[in-house]
Amino acid sequence: TDTARIYAVRVLPRGKAGRIRHVSSPGLPCDDIELDVIGNVYCASPFGSVVKISQLTGKVSTVLDASALLDYPTDVTFGRGLSGMFTLYVTSAAFPGYSSFERPSLMRFNVRLPGLP
Repeated sequence: TDTARIYAVRVLPRGKAGRIRHVSSPGLPCDDIELDVIGNVYCASPFGSVVKISQLTGKVSTVLDASALLDYPTDVTFGRGLSGMFTLYVTSAAFPGYSSFERPSLMRFNVRLPGLP
């Protein structure tokens, strides 16, 4: 969270760590991350957004922001099973003193690529 850098580590046979590759420095902290099936990173940032970071280019694009009523998002996860894998769930903690709306919530959004099983 502090350094706001995303790295990929190749997993070698027998589970050993391989080469480390810097993917992106998105410029904002990630409280939680989730991956889609092609390795894009979805980051819940307490600064009021969920961003997608391309695993190929490192490009950062906003998926959701305060206009979706996110309020200090702290967790992001994909649904499970065939019916849920195109659904991204986001929790907003709405911490008093940091919050815009002070309404903790769990939200559901549809996305184009399924989450990593």
